[in-house]
Amino acid sequence: MAKTVEVEISGPCNENLVFRPANRVLRGEFLWTRCRNPLAMQQAQSWGDIPGQKIVLDTERCRAAIVEPIVSDPKHARLRQRIEKGELRLPEAEEVFELDQDGMATWCFWIKRAVEAGLAVVRSGAIPEKLPGRPRLDFGGPRPVDPRDQTIAKLTELVLGLLPAERRREVAAALTE
Repeated sequence: MAKTVEVEISGPCNENLVFRPANRVLRGEFLWTRCRNPLAMQQAQSWGDIPGQKIVLDTERCRAAIVEPIVSDPKHARLRQRIEKGELRLPEAEEVFELDQDGMATWCFWIKRAVEAGLAVVRSGAIPEKLPGRPRLDFGGPRPVDPRDQTIAKLTELVLGLLPAERRREVAAALTE
């Protein structure tokens, strides 16, 4: 299984991607040949194609990154200079996110959905089929509490209450490790 997967945002109509796990819009690849406006080709000669931002998921180190190729890749130096000359601001070359198991599963789920929807393309590696952890699917409010977790908490409280004081501290310390 690949440890790292790299995905570039690249929709069929030059779309951007609302990437919920990072809570932001990622710029998609802009290819002038995808434009339906015949006057667009005049701009194509002076600007050239614009690469899409990339998402890199490293399952071994539990990290994800949003990469800006205009800044990080030397082959886009001319485009970068032109953008900066126009006093536009570019993001950092790479923004890194440290993730837990649920975060890894969440990023993997949403990356896979973007690829399946045709809004992103895998450039290297392969998207893991399943990762440990529970992906977050709803970003509209607080994450629902699993009733089993509430039951476990109540049972733990009950068992700790039945133990003598010195044993209770020892068990409570072991549970928090």
